[in-house]
Amino acid sequence: MIRHLSIVTCICLAATGLAATGLAAQLRRPDFSGTWQVDPIRSSKETRLVRWIEPPPTNGWFFSLVPERFTHHEPYLVIVDAHGQRIKMTTDGKEKVNQLSSGLVHRSKTRWDGNELVTEWSIERDGKTSVRGMDRRSLSADGEELIDDRTIAVSFAEQHFRIVWVKNE
Repeated sequence: MIRHLSIVTCICLAATGLAATGLAAQLRRPDFSGTWQVDPIRSSKETRLVRWIEPPPTNGWFFSLVPERFTHHEPYLVIVDAHGQRIKMTTDGKEKVNQLSSGLVHRSKTRWDGNELVTEWSIERDGKTSVRGMDRRSLSADGEELIDDRTIAVSFAEQHFRIVWVKNE
């Protein structure tokens, strides 16, 4: 009887260990930490005109190819561009609000979709949304490339970017 209980106990402990190992593997997420530089040759942009506005707004948000530094310690993610602009996010899907320069406000919700990090965001001025967007980020198998499929929408157009970033450190 004691031998039977010992065998059952060993089987239960082994099964628990295997389950915990499998759960830990599922919870491991890519680490986006590093300094990233855009590869403009491999990046692309597509614009779809929704409607014509005459003239287009002059205070719009423009795509910038400056390096970005990611500090990622799950669930926290901080992105700092070469100009020192800092965006703080968490990967739990909760809204984060960041004050930007010139009175702009950046609102975002970031969540995991498998191994892709998805951020839905907006830029506001005086309480009014001027730009909406979504970034779907993933890492290459070797962790040396960050692919950002970005959509930016304003009142008159929608732009789709495939931004290829290469690790710079």
